[in-house]
Amino acid sequence: MLAIKILEDCKAQGITLQVLEEGQLKIRAPKGKADEILLRSIKDQKKNLIRILKGRAFFEHHLDTALAELNHLGISPMDYPASTRQRAYSLEGKIDAAANMGERNLFLVLLKQWRECFN
Repeated sequence: MLAIKILEDCKAQGITLQVLEEGQLKIRAPKGKADEILLRSIKDQKKNLIRILKGRAFFEHHLDTALAELNHLGISPMDYPASTRQRAYSLEGKIDAAANMGERNLFLVLLKQWRECFN
């Protein structure tokens, strides 16, 4: 099973995977949800799962930081004209796509453009 499919299956079943500092993968699952097939797939794809999860943490951190900056400054996107909000919304779709593809450089460029919408 591919790592991305494992993550989708885990999410659907309420199972969370977390990368620990030691490079280990922690599994939290409701009782009876993590069957032997899934556990075997997780073990087989451990390196890929860790890589994907670490990548997601990078993107989530940068997005959270950008939103926190706006909140700290008391800026609401709703205070801006519709054309500005539309441009930001368009960029959000591209930012999401870049994050899903693991394109860090493109992600950072697009995030900078998104921030500039509100300057």
